[in-house]
Amino acid sequence: MATNKAASLDLPERPVLLDGGMGRELQFRGVALSETIWSAQGLVAAPDVVRQIHADYIAAGADIITTNTYGIIRDDLARIGIADRFTELNELACRLARDAADAARRPVWV
Repeated sequence: MATNKAASLDLPERPVLLDGGMGRELQFRGVALSETIWSAQGLVAAPDVVRQIHADYIAAGADIITTNTYGIIRDDLARIGIADRFTELNELACRLARDAADAARRPVWV
């Protein structure tokens, strides 16, 4: 069972760094994304890339990483026939971020 290192994270005596954007980074890494469901599409097409982006932001100094859930909107998913995957995709996005944070050599918030 993974330990939750972030739960014991004390605020440092310096600015706390947040990760960068996920959508643009997915595009830079060659993941084809649609306009409406880019978050979900990144999770379906390239979950390992999503996890690696989180890890790379951590390696670059991010203290906080955000889940890739920004564009997972049930109505948008319904337009392409995958509204039934709403919960699954949100859970996957959270798990990928948590996996990257747990693998870090220092505490990271998700």
